[in-house]
Amino acid sequence: MAQTRQGIDPKMGALEVPDGSLFSAQMVADLFGVSAQMVRKWARKYHYGQLWGDRWAFSDADLMHFAQRRGPGRPSAAEMEAAKKRLAGMSKRQRSLLRGKG
Repeated sequence: MAQTRQGIDPKMGALEVPDGSLFSAQMVADLFGVSAQMVRKWARKYHYGQLWGDRWAFSDADLMHFAQRRGPGRPSAAEMEAAKKRLAGMSKRQRSLLRGKG
């Protein structure tokens, strides 16, 4: 019998997932409290997961990408200050490459 681990979501409770298995779009949606449609949209846009026929499959590494995504809305003041400090340490050429104009 495969060992299982528990993913805890404050909205949905516990979800039992076998170790080393793949996750469906609905399972990922339940874990992160979003719709399955949004998960499929992110998968297409950011190249997460793998499309098998008409179904998406996501690995543990893909879940880490979903967990690290930014939320909607304007960045906080701390995030803006950190970005300004990063840009201040770059040359003009590095900043132009970052914007894709190089």
